[in-house]
Amino acid sequence: MESRLVDGNCRMKDCGDAGLGMLEPNDGRRLLESYSDREFGISCHDLSIQEPYEGMEFISEDAAKIFYDEYARHVGFTMRVMSCRRSERDGRILARRLGCNKEGHCVSIRGKLGPVRKPRASTREGCKAMIHVKFDKSGKWAITKFVKDHNHPLVVSPREARQTMDEKDKKIQELTTELRMKKRYLIILKNMNPEKSFCISHSKVKHL
Repeated sequence: MESRLVDGNCRMKDCGDAGLGMLEPNDGRRLLESYSDREFGISCHDLSIQEPYEGMEFISEDAAKIFYDEYARHVGFTMRVMSCRRSERDGRILARRLGCNKEGHCVSIRGKLGPVRKPRASTREGCKAMIHVKFDKSGKWAITKFVKDHNHPLVVSPREARQTMDEKDKKIQELTTELRMKKRYLIILKNMNPEKSFCISHSKVKHL
């Protein structure tokens, strides 16, 4: 099995695959738009994202994350990656819960003499909105539960939505935004070439 390394700009060197050639950053967007929601669970016409529903299938956990993150930005909230269930046999993730960043409540940490530090404004409001995705026997990931309603106003602007995140979420978002786009391109490439293996690198294109 041939493996190729895709760099940070998602430019892929032609290694003999007829018709594949070089993949430019904008090509990834066009390729993504060429796929239907049957493969990805995503409708990419002008970034119009369909609403999740129980039974919706994805080719991988990452595809489910990409979809729900796009849905969250489209609706007006920020996605939080939450709990998962792993196989007791080999540790593989079998189920994942994805929700709103306003899920839960902040816990105050106090010392014997009062607050340890000045409390900051809380972004947690106990929101229950979420999806639960589970790996099934067919080898795909499917939504088994979808909670649509939020208990707080939704911020339509993606930029404003990200300004409501707490510091931890901001750092996580900064580190994962670029990776999310790379994973999206890799999913596309994998669907185009299921017999090949791809991975991500920040360096230039190389042969493995």
